[in-house]
Amino acid sequence: MKKQTIVSTTAAIIKAAIVLGAASIALAALVSCKRPPATGSGAGSGAERDAGSGAGNRTQAIAVFIPGVRAGSAIYDMLAQGVEKAVSSYTGGASLNIIEGGYNQAEWEDKVTTLAASGKYDVIISSNPSLPAIVAAALEKFPAKKFILFDGELGGNPSVYSLRYNQREQGYMSGYIAALVSEKQGGGGARK
Repeated sequence: MKKQTIVSTTAAIIKAAIVLGAASIALAALVSCKRPPATGSGAGSGAERDAGSGAGNRTQAIAVFIPGVRAGSAIYDMLAQGVEKAVSSYTGGASLNIIEGGYNQAEWEDKVTTLAASGKYDVIISSNPSLPAIVAAALEKFPAKKFILFDGELGGNPSVYSLRYNQREQGYMSGYIAALVSEKQGGGGARK
């Protein structure tokens, strides 16, 4: 295996571990944000969320906003898979909707704001360095909406949990792991 392939594979493995860890964080956040039971006839799509739960309990509704498309993007596919896994293992009941934002970044703010305005979701999850500014704009109109953002940082708002990857540390760890793999496979040619 070529060293460049080892490094890029190692980087993908590290990102996958981060994204799956992020799904665990999403699950923990989901458990902590219980939705109150529906009241009256104006509850909207509550029947969809109440399916399979006891009287008065509502399942948590989660949206994953993929800034781009899932197909062909390993990182966004891993994000979606991680949240799908978290939702399937959550025993309190949860529904999931994965929304692809497309490649036109100029449309993302309207799409995220529309998701927040819909009132259908307890939490909206996304990952992209440009999302903090987009979410900040949506929060001006919908300050109580909960967001979980990966690969970006938005501090100072209790409605947002954000996690930014340190690209330099990730690169260092990828190189270190690649060197260990290379050395173990007898390819230690880089050490001279």
